[in-house]
Amino acid sequence: MNMFRIVCFLLAVARIVCAQPAPGVSLSVSTETVPAGGVAQVKFFLTEPKPIVRSGMYADFDESFFDEFLGISAGFGLTGVAKPQNGRLRVELSGRQTRLQDSDYPILTAAIQTKPTLPVGATRQISLDLGRSFWTNPLGQIYPKKPKRGAW
Repeated sequence: MNMFRIVCFLLAVARIVCAQPAPGVSLSVSTETVPAGGVAQVKFFLTEPKPIVRSGMYADFDESFFDEFLGISAGFGLTGVAKPQNGRLRVELSGRQTRLQDSDYPILTAAIQTKPTLPVGATRQISLDLGRSFWTNPLGQIYPKKPKRGAW
């Protein structure tokens, strides 16, 4: 009977622990300098180490500034697909993640060619849509999003 109570207690604790929200995740986006017609390698960094097994990210970009989307590279054993359409880049990443992310290495790099006709000194932002983006931990919980001032 005591063993039964111990097992029930452990199961109850496990349910409570698993139901707790995962600590939040924040991202930052790199600043790149490229000449007109050059390729910007825009990097997305986690600002603190987190294990990620699935992600959906949506970013907005100015089609009058960027000429062609060339591809993505996912970090940390994740694989991904990207779909640029009408000034919006949709990226989905997934994989078997067993180690923590390193905040000095990008979770995602997107290569985008700029228009060759841009004037010298032209700048544009790529904005991450936090409302539609998500990052999932190994337990299947979605991390709360923690926007950082100046991150995007």
